[in-house]
Amino acid sequence: MPAQKALFRSITIIPTLLLLVLSTQTTTLTFTSAIQSTSRNIQILNESGRRFEVYWIHADTGEMIRQSDPFVYNGAAFSLNSYMGHKFQIRELAGAKTGICGDPEDGDLGVEGIKCRVNYFQVNANQDQVLFVTKGL
Repeated sequence: MPAQKALFRSITIIPTLLLLVLSTQTTTLTFTSAIQSTSRNIQILNESGRRFEVYWIHADTGEMIRQSDPFVYNGAAFSLNSYMGHKFQIRELAGAKTGICGDPEDGDLGVEGIKCRVNYFQVNANQDQVLFVTKGL
């Protein structure tokens, strides 16, 4: 009789453990699927004539975390993976030789001391997004 009780206990424990393992895997798969469904590939093409940096903006704190290392050259492409709703800042860098921001050849206020330009974008629902950064950012 004691052997039958031990066998009964082990039979009831095994399905319970199996159910626990299966429910954990289902939750993990659901969570992973949710992340993958909002994940987006982004290609940023620099056609601005200037170098710039790309920053991710933390939704809760507003902290900016640089994504480009160190910057995106004119004519270069920069790829990143992000999620729907994430916001980014593109920040123009002053010319390496002149220290000037803007486009002086276009009559822009390209004088020392002028603040470099910034622009923003937000990741939307489209898959494989391409962002063209043009003159004037």
